[in-house]
Amino acid sequence: MRSTKFVAVLAAMVMSIGLMLVTSTGGAEAAKKPSHNLIAKGKEIGSTDKFKLFGKVSTFKGRKIIIQRKVNSGKYRFWKKIKTTKAKGRFSTRIYGGKRGSKICYKVVVPKTKKYRVTRDVVGCITTF
Repeated sequence: MRSTKFVAVLAAMVMSIGLMLVTSTGGAEAAKKPSHNLIAKGKEIGSTDKFKLFGKVSTFKGRKIIIQRKVNSGKYRFWKKIKTTKAKGRFSTRIYGGKRGSKICYKVVVPKTKKYRVTRDVVGCITTF
């Protein structure tokens, strides 16, 4: 009788350790995914007070990326979705400054895929006086 209980307890311990190993490696595999190849920049067009956000995501061609913006000291929130080109994965859009005395920052977010993890890049801020 005692040996039966001992075998049952031993089997339960082996199964619980095996379950812990399986759950811990699942998260590690997700962390091993590489980032998207993202290049994003912001620039003023001449000296016209008009600004442009542009860049390239060679690992996310012909699909939609997300532009987020932060006003003053708030949080980054969804602002716009734009589509990358099918050939090279390029994107471009006009961005805007706010009212006088405000600071608006922009960030590009590329969603996760089967091969790549979510990739984010802060482009920069526009401060108006």
